[in-house]
Amino acid sequence: MRLFVLFLIFSGINLSVLGQVNDYTHWIKFDQSYLKIEISKDGIYRLGYSDLKDAGLTSFKNISLLHHGEPVKLLAHNEIAGELQKDGYIEFYAEKNHGVLDSLVYRPRKRNNPFNSLFSDLATYFITNADELPLRADTLISNATIATTAYYTESMLYAPNTQYSLNNSIGLLPVIQQSFYEPGEGWSGEFATTDTTKKIDFFLPDFVKSNSKTKVYLSLNGRSRLFHNLNLSLNTKIVRNRISIPPFGVYIDTLEDNSGLQNLSFEIKGNNKGAFDWYSVNYIQIKYPKSFGAALTTRPYELPLKDSLCIFKNPGQNASVYDISDPNNIRKVLIKDNSEYQYFKSNQDATIYISDAVQKPKIAGLVSFKKRSFKPEYLIISHKSLKESAEAWASYRSSKAGGEYKCGVVYIEDLY
Repeated sequence: MRLFVLFLIFSGINLSVLGQVNDYTHWIKFDQSYLKIEISKDGIYRLGYSDLKDAGLTSFKNISLLHHGEPVKLLAHNEIAGELQKDGYIEFYAEKNHGVLDSLVYRPRKRNNPFNSLFSDLATYFITNADELPLRADTLISNATIATTAYYTESMLYAPNTQYSLNNSIGLLPVIQQSFYEPGEGWSGEFATTDTTKKIDFFLPDFVKSNSKTKVYLSLNGRSRLFHNLNLSLNTKIVRNRISIPPFGVYIDTLEDNSGLQNLSFEIKGNNKGAFDWYSVNYIQIKYPKSFGAALTTRPYELPLKDSLCIFKNPGQNASVYDISDPNNIRKVLIKDNSEYQYFKSNQDATIYISDAVQKPKIAGLVSFKKRSFKPEYLIISHKSLKESAEAWASYRSSKAGGEYKCGVVYIEDLY
């Protein structure tokens, strides 16, 4: 496992090959402050006028929310002519860091495990004042339906994250370790050897027999210097014969199960006889049709499209419903009556979020950004606990012996 990441090495030649470089600071206004908030859990959040004022916000005109440089639509309650009133509040949907930016440290830019971040679960959002009133979240009115067979797409995930691949403590590493992250690098399950059979079982509660098939998304990791050869079985039937995985490579596949069974049993067995033919499971994700329970809990629900309609169970008067199909452009779903099942029209599958409570985000304080004219050729990304080592490496790479690069050091905490 690396102590710090050498993110990208730039030179005049590299930049000319890449052509125009994206300006990722386009959203920043360097002459104003931003209120930084931190999100560690997916959900609906609310900040009142007094919360914003106590945090240091001085203007309540055209309040906007930004994440990863993109605007996030919010609901503004009691906002007059773009100005939030003293008894008003803003409400929005926000997600923790699921590691989307981690792909930037991989070559190619594809993460080993798309469900977790390598570095931090904490996501950062910014509140500021726009020049004009930003677009607000829309409302959507649902209608009653007599449907009694409505279901949603449930997701079950096996992603053990118990071992870090390419790990010195285990002892098997590529002949050459690159400064960037390689395809098989990251958190995975414990490695298995060819003399063992890896077994993983799932039980699918409240399974609904429908036209929707059970889908399986899986990723296997080659954990040694050999070419790996594996068989994958589902309920004792071989569904993938002699899977080939290159040394320290990754195998990704999608399967469909038409059996209609609630019990799914996976077995993975190596065909090679090499002593170090190691492999592990990065993840297995199951998506299947599941009936709505008696009481709905606070969580997202994936709704399959049926005849241009998305149908869901009414969560009751004490809960709110949001369409979060696009997390940056949510819509609040207003329920007209007390009918058990509701629908709204759509041209694609939708994801709703049902919430019986709102959360308050952690306020990190006001921040401002500085425009830097210095453009490093060699950028080092590290953790602040390793500051001394990162700066020592930057000093070496800046020296004649290290290549005389213009070096820069940034820290993970500032990126997320």
